[in-house]
Amino acid sequence: MSVIQIIGLIVAVVILLVILYKALKATIHIVPEERRLVVYRLGRFNRIVGPGIVLVTPWLEQVVRILEVRDHPLEVTVPGIFAFGVPNDLTLNLWCSYDLVRAAGNNMHKLAGLVHLSDAERRQQVEVKMREALVNRLAELQQRKPLPQGATPLDAVIALAPGSDRYNDLIAGVKDELEQTLPTVGVILNTSQSINLTGRDIPDVIIEAIKRMQGRQIDSKWLTKYANELRQQFPEISTAVLDQMLASIDGVDVGNVQRLRLEQDEHTQAQVEIEVPLDGSDTAGVMAKPKIKFGNTETKSHAAPAKTRREPVSPGPRHLTKNDLAVLKRVPRKQPDQRMSA
Repeated sequence: MSVIQIIGLIVAVVILLVILYKALKATIHIVPEERRLVVYRLGRFNRIVGPGIVLVTPWLEQVVRILEVRDHPLEVTVPGIFAFGVPNDLTLNLWCSYDLVRAAGNNMHKLAGLVHLSDAERRQQVEVKMREALVNRLAELQQRKPLPQGATPLDAVIALAPGSDRYNDLIAGVKDELEQTLPTVGVILNTSQSINLTGRDIPDVIIEAIKRMQGRQIDSKWLTKYANELRQQFPEISTAVLDQMLASIDGVDVGNVQRLRLEQDEHTQAQVEIEVPLDGSDTAGVMAKPKIKFGNTETKSHAAPAKTRREPVSPGPRHLTKNDLAVLKRVPRKQPDQRMSA
């Protein structure tokens, strides 16, 4: 045998070994525990195989996809969920697996339909099922455990606080529903792991409404009582300093603080008036005017009222001179003293 023949024989053996290696590699697959192989035969779905040693007929069958079937955490965000009239963006964390064989059971037609979904499409369907579960369970919860009449937006926010009864009922209901609906998209919920609320976003307009509501809660009786206590503790405190102290409290409306000095006490039946004299002096006063009741009708007295309280704004009157009177215009009036009521 010549040298050329020997070289040719060696080349043929090497080529044969390469072909056999590729054939064996295409035929024998070792699949890990957390994975599955999707096998197509002549372009059509045939089966899902694994784990362990898997034999695939070369040139007739092809491994198209490798599926991950291990349990893994999945975080799902569902925006625009209304709970007790308040919109929420809820983010929940759950444990699940993409086990198509277990989800389909023995139904090969259903299994073929689940195989055609990509991982991105499957994740999107999980979000859809989560939204359906939240909407259904919240509707049932709001009928079974409604908020009391006159509840505020703050009450609606607190109603779903983690650890509350309504929150626990909601999570339990969502878990039960997902256990039934997720297999329809090829997902198996791990019921041994709890579903947790990891994020809750509330629109800024609701936050502002809660702040305004808190301001209304503390700007009437509480604010009046607190101002009186400050007056008693610091008799020499000025009105401006008192206003600044009250306005510095979170939730207090500055306008309500300014009106506080003109508000009557809840036990006093008197009308507050501001007296502005027209004789040229800079002295103004605040006085309380009693009311007279006739039967069930309450009217103001037209007689000269007794001044029960007068607070001078500036000390000492200033009399007008002849030069000042020269630029004034005489205005007719019915009464010698003219007052402006507030």
